Amino acid sequence: MIAGNNTYIDSILHLLGFENAFNHMERYPSINMNQIKEAAVDLVLLSSEPFPFKAQHVEYFRQELPKSHILLVNGEIFSWYGSYMLQIEDYFKTQLVQFTYPI
Repeated sequence: MIAGNNTYIDSILHLLGFENAFNHMERYPSINMNQIKEAAVDLVLLSSEPFPFKAQHVEYFRQELPKSHILLVNGEIFSWYGSYMLQIEDYFKTQLVQFTYPI
């Protein structure tokens, strides 16, 4: 499952200057690895929730998508409303420092 169009996560990505490769899809569609490969994504963000991605998942995605950067992100900061919204910009500046960060 990925975060598609009309989601809080898609809005945050847009606000931070990123382009969601799947913003043309419904809110939370289930997709397969071939669809991710076809999208030729530069960066894959694996959230700590609602599914708790771990190091072994990062390795799997790295093997499947060798040209993409794979990063575990804090699901609370990345996808929860409320006071977490205040932490988003600083969190991404520190987590994505090795990438071209748009802000």
